[in-house]
Formats: sequence, C-alpha cells, structure tokens
Amino acid sequence: WQFDERMVKSVRVNAEMFSVKREQLQPFEKFLTSIEGHLLSGTIFLDCVSQTFDDATVSVSTNQFFREEFGLNIRNLLAGLEPRLGEANERDHRTQYVGLCGLVVLYYQIYNVIDKKVVKSAWDIQRKLPAIFLYGTIMVCPTEFLVKSIPHLAKTLDKRALDFGTIQKEYLARLDSTFVGDVQSIYLAVCAWMVKMENIVAQMPLQELLEFQSNM
Repeated sequence: WQFDERMVKSVRVNAEMFSVKREQLQPFEKFLTSIEGHLLSGTIFLDCVSQTFDDATVSVSTNQFFREEFGLNIRNLLAGLEPRLGEANERDHRTQYVGLCGLVVLYYQIYNVIDKKVVKSAWDIQRKLPAIFLYGTIMVCPTEFLVKSIPHLAKTLDKRALDFGTIQKEYLARLDSTFVGDVQSIYLAVCAWMVKMENIVAQMPLQELLEFQSNM
C-alpha cells in the first residue's frame, strides 16, 4: 500500500512524463484515500457495529425484549465456552470466543451498557488464554480488543487488569514451567494410540487388512 502511495505521488510530481494531467489524478487519489479509510485503518469492524440499526419500521435500540435476549445469549454462550478454553478437549472454541467478543462490542454499541459479569469472565479467561491466533501469524488479544472497542471499559478496571504485557509474560512463564510434563503426556498418549492401532491391525483378516492399507 505504501508503495502504491509513493507511486501516485511520483506520477503527480512528474505528470508530463506519464502523459497524464494532475487533474486526472485527483479522482484516483480520492478513491485511494477512501480505501485507506475504510479498509486499511483498522476500523472495519467498528464502522460495521457503530451504524444505526433503527429505521422507520424497526427499532432495535429501544427494544427491551431483544436487549434482554441478546444479553442472555451472550452470557449463555460465554458460560458454554469458558470451561472448554485452554483444555485438552478444546476444538474451535477459541474462534467462537473471538466472535463472542465481537457480539459484546455490538451489544455495547447498540445499548451503551457494559455487562460487568461478562467483563469479569473475559478477564478470568485472559489468565489462561491471553492471545488467540486467527490464521497463521495473525493474532488477537481479546481483552485488548474489548478495551479498544468499548471506550469506557478501561475506567471500570484497575491498572493491573490493564497491564496486558505482565499478564502475557505470566502466561508464558506458566507454559514454560509445564512444557516438559505436557510433552511427556502427549508422548505417552501417542504411544498408547500406536499400541492400540497395532492390536487392531493384528486382529484383522488379511483381505480386510489389505483393503485398510490401500485406503490409507
């Protein structure tokens, strides 16, 4: 993106060299600026949830029934996710938790209300899961995301709760202290699985075994 910006500036300075007029570049520069504002400034999500959802036929912000149901579903989803996060039986719960944080922000944007119980649970989760990898090396810290997305949230928390660097270091220290034991547990589980598979294969009829190996 920075390369494209520099290229446009170079063309504007040397318009004659590129056989264009400076006036012709203005709409293109305006278009690039709009792309930067909507896509590259890191505000896509907030722009989405900050829009007005009320219209002439439907009122969302004053719908008390919807507000109660929305809040109840957030709490129920969190109650289901919290015990599974960071555990051995975890599957896609981290991705679901990131989505849940997005719902918390949406709830605040519509009703301007902070659910203190949800916030407390989010900070409890932070102790065992301060960061989540979304894809490859793309990482999000849910509690930092909540603080940045909900303007008044930081005022309800103490300084230690906002010391994300220390919390992350403590988490890494705990991982480091249990690393050897975790590796040994995984090794034993894999060995047990190999023995089980060998026993199953040894009891297979020859034809079934050949079909099994060919399918693998």
